[in-house]
Parts: sequence; C-alpha cells; structure tokens
Amino acid sequence: MLFNKLKQVNLRLEAGHFEIDTVILTREKNNCLLTLVDRKTRQTIIRFIEDKTTISVNKSIQELLKEYEIKSITADNVVSLQDYQKYLIKI
Repeated sequence: MLFNKLKQVNLRLEAGHFEIDTVILTREKNNCLLTLVDRKTRQTIIRFIEDKTTISVNKSIQELLKEYEIKSITADNVVSLQDYQKYLIKI
C-alpha cells in the first residue's frame, strides 16, 4: 500500500485506488471530515475526525484499512496527508 499517482491508477481500471482529502467543518472547533473516493467506482467513504492533524488522520485511516480493501491512496498537497504518506509506505 502506498500513496501514488501511478499510470495504472490514473487509468481507473480496477477498484481499490482511492483519492483522499479533508474538509474543514468549522474553524472554531477545527472539526473535519476525512473523505476517500474510489477512482473507478466513485465509492465514497466519509469519516468525522476531531481535527486535521496527522495523528487524527492516521487514526482514522488505520481503522479504514481494517474495513476496506484499499490498494493505494492518492493525496493532494495537504500537509497532514503528506505526513501520512511516510507512514503508509512503511506498511
């Protein structure tokens, strides 16, 4: 499992390759949604997280990895997601 932008992922030939992002709900409380969208099927997974920190993102993704078959994750330039990239490559 790794974060990537590989050619075969971009072709969307198989399910299991997800795009990940965060959505800030309120600036006051810093609550967020973590979203993963399958690049082929468009299956969407949404999880509430307390904040956008790497710790919160890591905890949520660890739980998702137990529930779903995730072959790869593609992230944009969000700092908390870039930090998670290092963690996933070690799995």
